[in-house]
Amino acid sequence: MALQFFYDRQIHVLKSVQSFLIKKSASQILNTVKELRKTEKSKTLQKAEKALETALEKLKKIDEHEEKLVSIESELTGIRRLVGTKTFGEWKALISELDKINARVDALSEIKEAYEKVLNHQTELLKQQLSFLTWIKYATILVPIAVLLVPVIDTLIRYFLGII
Repeated sequence: MALQFFYDRQIHVLKSVQSFLIKKSASQILNTVKELRKTEKSKTLQKAEKALETALEKLKKIDEHEEKLVSIESELTGIRRLVGTKTFGEWKALISELDKINARVDALSEIKEAYEKVLNHQTELLKQQLSFLTWIKYATILVPIAVLLVPVIDTLIRYFLGII
């Protein structure tokens, strides 16, 4: 495994050095072509300049893709190590434990939802009781007043009807 890692790194370093040398050479050629273009107006030099610029852009893209490939290869190597060794069983056990934990979390969330429903129901009941108590409070104030006003209202009605 160590030899494989060393070999991979060695190839990566060689590719990086080659890419750097190609970029350096292309940049030098591009600079030379630009200097020649200043003195001469040639279509060939213009074409060469454009070709070199596109080549440099493509080299940049190649480097970006190579970096992505290296990261993907390292991820795949990690997965291969995990699946291909004794820890695969441990990995499966970990997954099953995570599933159990997720089931417990789901159960706890269901219990929480049930408690919330009960609390909402109790809140509604308390609001109804509060409303009932408010009516009782008004009744305790208004009933004695009504009892006191009944003889007065009776006297007024008799007076206006002429019964007195």
